[in-house]
Amino acid sequence: MFLHCIASVLRLGYRLVVFLTACMAVIMFCFSGYVLYDTFYLNRTAYTSFDLLQYKPKPKEAETAGFELLCEMNPDVVGWLEIPDTHINYPVLHGEDDLQYAYTDAYGNPNMNGSIYLAATNHASFAECYMMLYGHNMANGGMFGDLKKYEDSDYFKNHQSGLLTTKDAVYTLMVYACIETDAYESLVYTLGNRDTKSMEMLDFFIREHATYY
Repeated sequence: MFLHCIASVLRLGYRLVVFLTACMAVIMFCFSGYVLYDTFYLNRTAYTSFDLLQYKPKPKEAETAGFELLCEMNPDVVGWLEIPDTHINYPVLHGEDDLQYAYTDAYGNPNMNGSIYLAATNHASFAECYMMLYGHNMANGGMFGDLKKYEDSDYFKNHQSGLLTTKDAVYTLMVYACIETDAYESLVYTLGNRDTKSMEMLDFFIREHATYY
């Protein structure tokens, strides 16, 4: 009788262990599936979708409905940035602070990829002499991930032109320097109205520290 009770307890314990193991396997399977889906989703949405590209204004139509539709989609859109032959082909947002679009897409929806956005302290008109655009450094090259490629001299030489389209004008861009700094370099990250002297100091700093100029 005693041995029979022990055997029953052991069988019950074994079944409990099997059940718990199966539950853990299901949980791990579901979690792995979620991680894979989340990674796939982030990688897929890091690039400009076909739906979003339909809003892209053509330079000659910058003051027509082409840009108005983009602004209707999100009134915080202030431009469209494109550097040919790179993944940089996105609308530019301008939020109330520098965190608003760090994890929000161009439609205004939460998204870990965020958006390309103009520093909040800069004016949305792009009329200042020094402006800062932010974007995540995506490992797959999305957002501003391709900027890392500018450390290669051939890539730097072959990707030096771009376009910034706003509702008022089309600006031709020229990539003239590649520089890597930390986030505490005041000469680079101090914004606002800069005088001639501060811009000269910035230019000297860039010349001295640039990988390519």
